[in-house]
Parts: sequence; C-alpha cells; structure tokens
Amino acid sequence: MKFAYKFDSQLRDLLTESLELIEIDLCTSVAHIFGKTYGAFGHTLAANFHRRFDFKTTHAHWLSKLHDETTRSNELFVKHFRRKYIEYPNLPIWAVTEIMSFGSLSRMVGSLHKHDRQVVAAEYGIPAKVLSSLTHHFAYVRNLCAHHSRLWDRVWSIKPDLPRHADWMPPNIVSNERLFTTLLLMRKLLLRSPEIKTEADEWRDRVNTLLSNPPAVVNPWAVMGLTNNWMNHPVWK
Repeated sequence: MKFAYKFDSQLRDLLTESLELIEIDLCTSVAHIFGKTYGAFGHTLAANFHRRFDFKTTHAHWLSKLHDETTRSNELFVKHFRRKYIEYPNLPIWAVTEIMSFGSLSRMVGSLHKHDRQVVAAEYGIPAKVLSSLTHHFAYVRNLCAHHSRLWDRVWSIKPDLPRHADWMPPNIVSNERLFTTLLLMRKLLLRSPEIKTEADEWRDRVNTLLSNPPAVVNPWAVMGLTNNWMNHPVWK
C-alpha cells in the first residue's frame, strides 16, 4: 500500500533523527564517566567490565570490533592519532566513542560494572537495568532503520524494559513491544538535556503530525501501541 510505505519512510526518518541525538549524548556521558574512573585507555582492560561482558560476546571480541571500526574510519583525528601515538589502533575512550557503532556502544553499556552503569543511568533518571535494555533496543531499532525495514506496525523482537513508575503502566502505556513505547523512551532521553529541549519538542510535534494521519487500515493506532489519549501521555506532552 503506497500510503503506508510513505508513512513508514517518514517515520523512519524521524526515528533516525532522534536516535542520532541520543547516541551522541549517551556516548558523551559514557566517555566522561568511564574515562574519569578508569583513564583514557581503561576500556582496553577486561577487568574494568563485568566478568561475563555482555553475556553474548567477550571483551576481546568487542575490542577487536572497535579496532575494525577505527581502521575503517576516515576521521582526521583518527589519522592524526595513528601518525602520532603508538597506542593505535586503541584510541582514548573520548575518541573511540566518537566512531563506535550504536551496537558497540550498546554492548559497552550493558557490560559496565553495576556501579558505573548506575552513575550513567542516573543522568537520565532511569534505573541501570532499564538503561542497558533500552540501549540494546535502540541499537536494534537503529539497525531496522538502516535497512529500511517496516516499523509502524512491527512487533519488536528486542523489547525494552520499562521504569517501575506510574508513567509506564496502564492506562498510560499498553505494551513495550510496539512503536509508542519506543517513542516515549526516546523523548525521555532527549528531555534529559536542557540544551536540546526546544529541538526535542519540535521533533515531538512532527511525530504528532505524522501519527495523526496514519495509514488507512483498521485501527492503525492499536498496531502502533497508541493509547486513547496518547498526545497527553505524561512523558510525551
């Protein structure tokens, strides 16, 4: 259906835009907190992470992926570091977070020691477990966007955990497997930075305009996880 395709394309652009802002902000927070605790190259040492890393891979494999991302980078600061310093292909934490993929960032966040993850999560006003889960979820959604996958009526394969708060329970929210929950979590993270509140509000308004004119199917709001009064959700408004 042509209109559904156009709707999904516009939605994908909006999600990508938000995820880019979130990724930059999260990279900055992680680099600052981790670097202050463990130093410029602390991320190269497995002892500075959970002993099982992110439960799906090893620290050595993650670090090897960072090296691959570094050698593929055309950034001038990477070329400068390569010429000047023997540590290459290791980069300082505040440099490597500039070029690491969202997937690598997600694995790093999920592998932080509990206290370190709590410090990062506190900056966003969410529990550490939720931070790990939603970062993993956002990396998954970012991958869907990059591959032009259908989004608006998708049931998420990787679902985010939600904060234990009234804002995230019925009737305010129905399910963590649909689009609306993801939009709310994006807004939650965007609003933590006063510097981009105006930009975050403008993004929300454009999402409102799009969602108010959904594809011509039976009950399109339900398949997107929208509540009856979704525009007035306490996190969204």
